[in-house]
Amino acid sequence: MKGIQLTIISYLLVFAQNVCAQDYYSGTSTLYGEDLRISLHQLIDSHTQLSYSQCKTVLKESDEDSSNSNNIILVYKQNSIDKDNFAYSSSLVDYWNREHVWAKSLGSFGPGGTYENGPAHTDVHNIKPCDASVNSDRGNKSFDNGGTQHNDALNCYYTSDSWEAPDDVKGDIARILFYMDVRYEGGYNEPDLTLVEFLDTYPNPEIGNLETLLEWHLLDPVDEFELNRNEVIFSWQGNRNPFIDHPEYVALIWADDIGSTLINIPNGWFMLGVNRIVEADNMVVFFESIIDHLLIAKDVNGNVFLPEWGFDNIGSLDPGEGLLIKVDAAQIMTIQGVQINLAENPMQIPVGWSMKSFMKNTPIDVLDFIDTNEDVVIIKDYFGNACIPGMNFNGIGDFQPGQAYLIKSISEISISWE
Repeated sequence: MKGIQLTIISYLLVFAQNVCAQDYYSGTSTLYGEDLRISLHQLIDSHTQLSYSQCKTVLKESDEDSSNSNNIILVYKQNSIDKDNFAYSSSLVDYWNREHVWAKSLGSFGPGGTYENGPAHTDVHNIKPCDASVNSDRGNKSFDNGGTQHNDALNCYYTSDSWEAPDDVKGDIARILFYMDVRYEGGYNEPDLTLVEFLDTYPNPEIGNLETLLEWHLLDPVDEFELNRNEVIFSWQGNRNPFIDHPEYVALIWADDIGSTLINIPNGWFMLGVNRIVEADNMVVFFESIIDHLLIAKDVNGNVFLPEWGFDNIGSLDPGEGLLIKVDAAQIMTIQGVQINLAENPMQIPVGWSMKSFMKNTPIDVLDFIDTNEDVVIIKDYFGNACIPGMNFNGIGDFQPGQAYLIKSISEISISWE
């Protein structure tokens, strides 16, 4: 009985957190691009500024080891150590201190800096507990893949100007940096921070590599540890990291900045949706970023691309069309091209079967989008889940960005994305 009660209490706590987060972001669900950035900045701006000593207290709670409440998890080394083992001096080996993920020197918000007394210095969303010597080695490097393996934090790699975090915190790092970019826009006693696509940024208030961080965001989704950390910091500072609560906001703000869409493709079969005008005139070029793991691609007419055999009778892909593909390992695919203007390109559904891309950057309920149009007989996703609008039945849930769907209709239909 006690176990059941604890489960119910945990469920109610998660439910309460979700309601709180939904209320917090009221009015942002229809925004994208610069409008969304401005709205989120206004939400998370002017948080309660903590002392640097208080940051240490918050971290003991926010980054607590869930299996040992006396311990804290260190970000790069990934070990669990006693919360009280704080490195008050450099002589304390294997103790922890406070790592600023967006380095203080890349914005002049550390001791002696222009904004040393501003909120950026003690913003706990940007601070993680870290092995003191590893923190020193990371320094003010930007983030990217590759380099030499670190001799202590064995899952980290580095070059003269880059640092690669362990796989299971790559998303955490990326979402911290997304938060910092949006939170700090050059207000009173605050730096104007910007994510960029290069690495050597000192002494400018910039950090890279944006494209790599977008990949990390997809590779390492939000987990319970990160959700709890967001709640703890919210209870102290009064502001949240929106990219933990709404991971989809990342694409809405930054996808156009790099001129590409990143799609998380699972191992096996997948229906790929394309929301960009692709210049590639053959499938080899189109699938360049995952070609080594692609087994087959098929369009709705039965045309195929077989990379191993060099056979391609699909050719180019029209905007809004989808492809059924199979890969031998989970991949992140990069699709280059100009974003399709949704106002000028409604979803055109022909008579019979078609495979259509969902081209919006945010999920939407299938029935809300189709509006129970009885001319649409059935819609299927790559899992085999179905939606039957005429029966008001929706076994799919939401249309998802980056995916395509099989649709059967008894008439030609044009549906606006707005």
